[in-house]
Amino acid sequence: MPSNGDDKLSSWNASYYFGVHYQKQEGKSYIGVNLPLGEITCDELLQLGDISKKYGDSKLRTTLSQNLIISGISNEDGCEDAFTLWLGGTLNNDGKFTKNLNYRVKAIDVHRILEKIIFFFQENKVENESFNEFVNRIGISEIKNSTLN
Repeated sequence: MPSNGDDKLSSWNASYYFGVHYQKQEGKSYIGVNLPLGEITCDELLQLGDISKKYGDSKLRTTLSQNLIISGISNEDGCEDAFTLWLGGTLNNDGKFTKNLNYRVKAIDVHRILEKIIFFFQENKVENESFNEFVNRIGISEIKNSTLN
């Protein structure tokens, strides 16, 4: 079917600015921080303020989606790609969401961390137990304590 005009929503991101992004100002980037339900504790907010003061322009900005942006970060400060790990989850039976490990991993270290988690699973699973069942039985805290400390 032929187009009836420009799709104005194709570049719209609903104010989800997670991760590191280049700013219009040359040599500067901003970091989008996800705040589940738009909530943040006083201590967390103060820590983000300290990060903004140390690496950015001492400003924290809010987004329409109730998240935060730390702006004015120099690209020379060497922002690194990193990942937050989520484990478990399945679409089978009743379905379950993945569980956040609450652990940031530099991109260059992801394979090492996953290897530790896989070995821990192989050494501690019961017969015919899937990884999702293992995560539900053992729990995220035990996996984190046994593989990341």
